[in-house]
Amino acid sequence: MEDNKIIEDSIAYIEANIHNQLMLKDIADYAGYSEYHFSRMFKRYMGISIMRFVRRRRLVKAAEDILNGDRIIDVAMKYGYQSHSGFTKAFKSEFGFSPVFIRVKVFMRGGSVMNYIHRNQYSACA
Repeated sequence: MEDNKIIEDSIAYIEANIHNQLMLKDIADYAGYSEYHFSRMFKRYMGISIMRFVRRRRLVKAAEDILNGDRIIDVAMKYGYQSHSGFTKAFKSEFGFSPVFIRVKVFMRGGSVMNYIHRNQYSACA
């Protein structure tokens, strides 16, 4: 199987299991490679580590849920964060602003926060 097909299948696996606790071992086992080989292959093709990719995908999905009106604490728990503050810290670290900003933008109906998030989600890959 071609490496890019393996990466695509692995990303589909991540998307299907985004609400579950995903570990490198789980994803590498799914792809049929050792953790070491798979993580090197993934980083070579995507330009980002596999677990950083998983974290970003979770945070992007969380942002979409917040934009759709879900409460921040509920979203944090849904994506595996133990607290509101831990989620906010991870979110702010990844995107440069608090998830509360999305809530404010929803009520103001100005600008597109999701365009910003989607545009920057793979910035490390370029």
